[in-house]
Amino acid sequence: MSFFKIMSVFAICAGCIGCAGRREQTVAPDFLLNDLQDRRFYLSSCKGKAVLLNFWSTHCAPCMEEMPHLEKLYGEFSKQGVVFAGICIDPAEAGYLETLVHGLGVTYPVLADISGRTAALYAVTAVPVTIIISPEGMIHSRTTGYREAYIQRFREQLASLTGASGTP
Repeated sequence: MSFFKIMSVFAICAGCIGCAGRREQTVAPDFLLNDLQDRRFYLSSCKGKAVLLNFWSTHCAPCMEEMPHLEKLYGEFSKQGVVFAGICIDPAEAGYLETLVHGLGVTYPVLADISGRTAALYAVTAVPVTIIISPEGMIHSRTTGYREAYIQRFREQLASLTGASGTP
């Protein structure tokens, strides 16, 4: 394969990843996970509400840095009915997760994806991954990694889905 063809394929793939908000939207796969209090969380029960899913790991420094910022967004948007869920992909002991989440000041639901099935449904191969789902159940955006600027982007996207103000 020529260098040009390889670079073209790379550019197309990178474009698909980078323009998540502009590509054709797909239906968010339904899943069932338990939270840290052993309550069931069905994505399908969130129909009609915007949802922010954040896949993370206990071994991921950027994930730990991002979570307090997501908590702040949760405080801003939970009043508008936006559902937040942190999905830990580690098979860590529940007691450890509860201590960690409490120490970070996170109050939004944290779910344990011990089997890895939900991460596989969403093709999560690196963390953190934040997925915003529209009230119609469509994937609105997908962001891999963490930068402080992403938080403002999430705020603006949630505001556009809820009709709320996009400023804190």
